[in-house]
Amino acid sequence: MRRAWRSFFAGLGLACLGGPAGALGLRFGWGPRRLGQAGATLDKTGLARGVGVLSEGEDFTIGVASKEDIPQLTELLVSNFCNELILLSSDLNRVERMLATLPVGLINNYFDLTARTEVTLGLQSRLTSELPDLSARSCTRSVMLVARDKETQTDVLGAAELRLVQPNGKLPGNFQPRSQPKDGGAEPYICNVSVRPEMRRRGIASALMNVGEGLFFEEHGYEKIYLHVEKANDRAVGLYSRRGYKELPGAYSRSWVDERLLGMPDLMYLCLNKER
Repeated sequence: MRRAWRSFFAGLGLACLGGPAGALGLRFGWGPRRLGQAGATLDKTGLARGVGVLSEGEDFTIGVASKEDIPQLTELLVSNFCNELILLSSDLNRVERMLATLPVGLINNYFDLTARTEVTLGLQSRLTSELPDLSARSCTRSVMLVARDKETQTDVLGAAELRLVQPNGKLPGNFQPRSQPKDGGAEPYICNVSVRPEMRRRGIASALMNVGEGLFFEEHGYEKIYLHVEKANDRAVGLYSRRGYKELPGAYSRSWVDERLLGMPDLMYLCLNKER
């Protein structure tokens, strides 16, 4: 049930763009020159303050999401990751056949409602309106970078979420833990990279990734960034590869329940090492 796992991922935050989300652009390179090539320039003063415009493109700006952005972020994430009808395979088991007798529209409406509720509650629990101290591996807050329309400054065009999670290959939960493990070890993780369909191929995703990678590498001194991507999404896999992300073989594996019961796709767990 592809609609089911897309609703599920909208809550968890899978770092793969829904559909042809436009080039993630050039491989990371900190500074105005590379960001300029991606359609944005960096305001490091804003970065230090954690407020205002962090990056700017021709028709968009990038900043930190606020609570007021959550309704638009919910719609963006659900529409990007839950945009397909349920597809039933030809080798259904008895439980799946029973579920298949329900109207597809009814099931899809249920998943839509569930996804929106889960995404909204998850965002409310994870996000902060200011940049938290991401250099502290005990940090349990997320940063949602948002691309806004330059004219209105209220319309959300795209987003990317920055988190600190344990680099064990597992998908992080929709709700951040109250605390990190005592032994630390949390590492940067990027997820929920999404761009509105009509705004793709304008450098928005590239600018979001550049700012996110820059925050982790240059501002907070991390050496690695992790993310998950659907293995069958050739476009997304290729784009992340061109940015320098490498797969960590064997780090992620689907269980029988994930594959057969939940219909979850096969994922790749990728890592980007800081260039020296």
